[in-house]
Amino acid sequence: MIISGKKLVIKALLFFLAINMVDFMLEIFIFKITIDQWLVKLGGATLYVRAIIALTVGLYFQRKEESKKEEREERSY
Repeated sequence: MIISGKKLVIKALLFFLAINMVDFMLEIFIFKITIDQWLVKLGGATLYVRAIIALTVGLYFQRKEESKKEEREERSY
């Protein structure tokens, strides 16, 4: 079973936003950089790395949900 594309995209975006918010809080409050510096950093290669991490985590949870559904189906037989 393949999860619908919309659900995967939504999960990936939520993880992506969560990763960026944590980074934002760390950078602004702990390392004391300005918002302009953070936006420049965000536009670099780190943006792509974060997107890949978010998609990977989304796929992991998708497979985890699929295995749970398969177990339920096997138990019902």
